[in-house]
Amino acid sequence: MGGMETRGLLRRALLLALLLASVSAIFAWSIMRDPRSGRQVVERVMLAQARSISDLITESGVHASEIYSLWEDGLAERLLDNARWVAYQDSLSPLASADLRRIAAVHGLGRVNLFDRDGTRIATSAPHREEAGLVPRHDPIDTCIRPILEGRAQSYRVGFKEARFHGGMRFAVAVARPRGGAVAVNV
Repeated sequence: MGGMETRGLLRRALLLALLLASVSAIFAWSIMRDPRSGRQVVERVMLAQARSISDLITESGVHASEIYSLWEDGLAERLLDNARWVAYQDSLSPLASADLRRIAAVHGLGRVNLFDRDGTRIATSAPHREEAGLVPRHDPIDTCIRPILEGRAQSYRVGFKEARFHGGMRFAVAVARPRGGAVAVNV
């Protein structure tokens, strides 16, 4: 029985060694696998966050564009209302530059111009820089009132345009005058 006990002990020791080796192998495998799978989890989370941020930026851009368009529409309507009112007042009694200066100040307008049917400026709320020897960058007839003078429109939304004499942009509209010609308003 001494040999059998030794064999049993040897088997148990061998079984214990195999079990210990298996557990060690599994433990080593899980240690090696864990950083890779952890990194993959982190990469998936970061990718999901990046997609969410990208979607949020895209959606914000769409909303900003819609809001800007609504703002621009509101500004155009306000300016068109002012231009129509000036045209109406001018139809009752011809307006002079002093009248236009007062109207521009009261309504917060950058400039109000009256043009006759030939496109000649007959009154303005602000003196033009041509008198100071500056050369305009563009002609208001071409950029602002041609559709009205040619009878193609009763009102015209110019939108943003470059200032004639110095840097910056102006938002402008124009309407037909009952006497012929146009009223142009900008901010």
